[in-house]
Amino acid sequence: MKKFLILILAAAATASCQHEEIDLVGTWVQPIPGRTGGWSQGMQFNADGTANSVNMYTLVYDTWKREGDMLILTGKSVGNRIAFPFTDTLYIDKRSNNDSLVLRQGDRESVFKKIK
Repeated sequence: MKKFLILILAAAATASCQHEEIDLVGTWVQPIPGRTGGWSQGMQFNADGTANSVNMYTLVYDTWKREGDMLILTGKSVGNRIAFPFTDTLYIDKRSNNDSLVLRQGDRESVFKKIK
């Protein structure tokens, strides 16, 4: 029984740390809701900590950083000639890997695929 418990704990520790190895640098996209024809939106994370929006013209990302299970994005929300700075803190779900990024914020879940 003791061996079995150790194996379960080791597997749980491996699963909980598995997403920490994800290389977030690159471009992550998802289909644009309600659009057909392969349109996508998302974000680009650069190695120097800067970030860019992909096909989201009213949401301009400036920086990104990772703190454990959290992804912190800063930028500006632009609309009606007014820009508001924002900081979003998103939880990196354990189902994420180097090809698929699952982010959660409250009840909202977003799934992105890496393209570069």
